[in-house]
Amino acid sequence: GVQTCALPIWERFISPVGKPDTKLLEKEKIRQILKTFQLSVTNLNKYLKCPLTFYFETVLRIATAKVPALAFGSAVHKALEKLFRAMAEDPEKKFPPLDKAIWWFDCDMERMRDSFTDPEFENRSEYGRLKVLPGYYKTLPDRWPTVVTVERDLANVVFADVPLRGKLDQIDFDGNDATVIDYKTGQLHKAKSTRKSFNPPKPDATEDSSFVERYGGNYWRQAVFYKILVDNDNRKNWRATSTRFEFVEPQDKDGEPKVEKVVVTAEDVAIVGAQIKQAWRGIQALEFEHGCGEEDCRWCSFARDQYGVLKPESEAV
Repeated sequence: GVQTCALPIWERFISPVGKPDTKLLEKEKIRQILKTFQLSVTNLNKYLKCPLTFYFETVLRIATAKVPALAFGSAVHKALEKLFRAMAEDPEKKFPPLDKAIWWFDCDMERMRDSFTDPEFENRSEYGRLKVLPGYYKTLPDRWPTVVTVERDLANVVFADVPLRGKLDQIDFDGNDATVIDYKTGQLHKAKSTRKSFNPPKPDATEDSSFVERYGGNYWRQAVFYKILVDNDNRKNWRATSTRFEFVEPQDKDGEPKVEKVVVTAEDVAIVGAQIKQAWRGIQALEFEHGCGEEDCRWCSFARDQYGVLKPESEAV
């Protein structure tokens, strides 16, 4: 058999072969930038998919405009964060009225108004006020425990000599057993059919397979990363049992929010643990030259068409 096929699936594809590459800044400058870098799941996903995108967005920190969907999602997140924080701080563990959550949502939408056209702003504000928050608020008494921590920042968590960090929307507790909650806007059925999916990688994936088949879906990896992050935080004696993705928008025909629960296995931890270690080695070795080469990748297109530093795929070494 071919020797590379004996490698674990995540190692076979960590450095795309034959993709366009670009020249980097002086290596010493990049090392200085990365001196205090801690790996988050967002940056892990970014590096696995396209090291060139990681270079532009994480190393150079080139700002990108917040698209309306992300700005709307951020406003919903902020309202839910404040809603649960208020409940956690209330002596009787009661949620504030819905009007309060809507007010928080409106304040954050106003703060990010430049991310929307006027019609987009009005439409999404109305959708949040009349559909999303009221629909989700109705589910709270039946579905939410009162022992929670909200917007928990975990930093400097060391796993296999790799420093990790992450911001968790919410953690629900049963003793020291923790369920990580992540709020999502958008439609669950669409997430399942995209790169965000909940699928682990396929063992028989080849170089011609899709990103999800080779590496697993981003939401699956997010759930596993959160378990690794929580379980390896030596400051706490917590054990993550699962991650629950709360899709807070009305879903499909019934119009109700939906939940996708991911229970992480030891095999999942082994796979993502290896992805973390392999990505970290690549980052520390400053291996950012290769792009994913996909037509819809903004940074591969930018570097090839505008910046003029990418080699065509046929010429890439």
